[in-house]
Amino acid sequence: MAGAVLCVLAGCSSSGTSTDGATGNDAVGIGMCGAGTPAGQECNAVTSTGAPVTPTCVSGASPTGQGGTIADGTYVLTAQTYYNRSTCPTIALSETVVFSGGCLELATGTPFPATASGTFTVSGANLMLTQTCVHIDVDGATTTSNAAMNTFTATPTTFTLFSHNSPDGGTPSDTMTVFTKQ
Repeated sequence: MAGAVLCVLAGCSSSGTSTDGATGNDAVGIGMCGAGTPAGQECNAVTSTGAPVTPTCVSGASPTGQGGTIADGTYVLTAQTYYNRSTCPTIALSETVVFSGGCLELATGTPFPATASGTFTVSGANLMLTQTCVHIDVDGATTTSNAAMNTFTATPTTFTLFSHNSPDGGTPSDTMTVFTKQ
């Protein structure tokens, strides 16, 4: 579900300082890598531009990321795979992610419009995320923290996130989420 990807990428809690992702200057308003966004406003100006993608489910062990250099740019969700799950989600998802320096901004479309921003660091194939803002455009929507171990593989044209939620593939399921650079 889009909320799951949102939580993996953004952390799903709120605190931090404000930094404009484009200029690196402190700022308050839409389009920021950091926090300080007034309540009820989007975390950034990113919009979800990709076509909705229906997740697939497979058996077997979840792959682990191999690392790489995450190229700055805009990426759209092109595939999401769950591993060793008894039932597969049938709700199509759309999500766009923008990487710029150490800043990550994202927007989800279907089924729950949301924006999130934060910073990221890389150590080998491990991706460490610090969420600084999350905004969900659905009344009554809630998010929960996702303590998944995240590894990634980056190529010049793709970013693949591997979320390892449990050592045995149990609940919540391990996932592989593929984004393609636009």
